[in-house]
Amino acid sequence: MIVPDITHHRHATAEAFAQAVADRIGQQLRQGLDGRDAASLAVPGGSTPGPIFDVLAKMQLAWPKVAVTLTDERWVPASDPSSNEALLRRHLLQETSAGARVIGLYDASPKPSLGIAHAETALRQLPLPFDAVLLGMGGDGHFASLFPGLPDLAEGLNPESAAICIASDAPVNGQPRLSLSLGFLLRSRVILLAIRGAGKLAVIERAKTAAASELPIAAILRQDRVPVEIHFTEA
Repeated sequence: MIVPDITHHRHATAEAFAQAVADRIGQQLRQGLDGRDAASLAVPGGSTPGPIFDVLAKMQLAWPKVAVTLTDERWVPASDPSSNEALLRRHLLQETSAGARVIGLYDASPKPSLGIAHAETALRQLPLPFDAVLLGMGGDGHFASLFPGLPDLAEGLNPESAAICIASDAPVNGQPRLSLSLGFLLRSRVILLAIRGAGKLAVIERAKTAAASELPIAAILRQDRVPVEIHFTEA
């Protein structure tokens, strides 16, 4: 049996948590820039990554050579405050990092399934593997927009699937969504899973034995292709 390569990092404060995760992302991006003169990063939305982006934005890197995309997107334009791309632009594309190249997932199509081809074409232009994938996790065990009960969840969590994106035209947590698939997210040098609060740490523990259909994060914890670092703070 192959044991997944998972390390755990506990941080005493929210500030230490944001700094540590940003430092790891910066380290990975520098390695990509040194090795192939290009780097790529995938990041989530939600409440957790904003402070991480704020720290990362101040780092001295060759940002014009860095491509950043999203692990998922609510199907709303970047002008919408709930857009993950909007969050990225507000917090990361500032200061020294303003020159980074953003690969958004949303286009003007009326629903995600009609925009999926455009998104996949753009994503194929990324320098792969990702130097890092940053993930958050919901209390229901979802990551990206791969939620329990999603109609195409099995395909989204199949590491052998050729699908790059999974579309949900029906609202999930209030809005239609487009998500990168597990198989595409695993095209990475490392996955950084950043979680806050004791409740989410308990979900991680449950996911070690639960089915991925019940707690999708289990698919990340059990895969054996990419090392996973779990960064946690109670703050």
